[in-house]
Amino acid sequence: MEVLNQDKIERLAAEIGVENVPVLLDIFLGELTMYIDNLNGDS
Repeated sequence: MEVLNQDKIERLAAEIGVENVPVLLDIFLGELTMYIDNLNGDS
């Protein structure tokens, strides 16, 4: 199973700049972890 769609990542990089993709993914993954913890009642 592919977790990240390469075509969408490439389009995102073209729109916001390649150097900004890791920053955006770090923010997204941090928020995702927070949401998972909240759903599991770990907050």
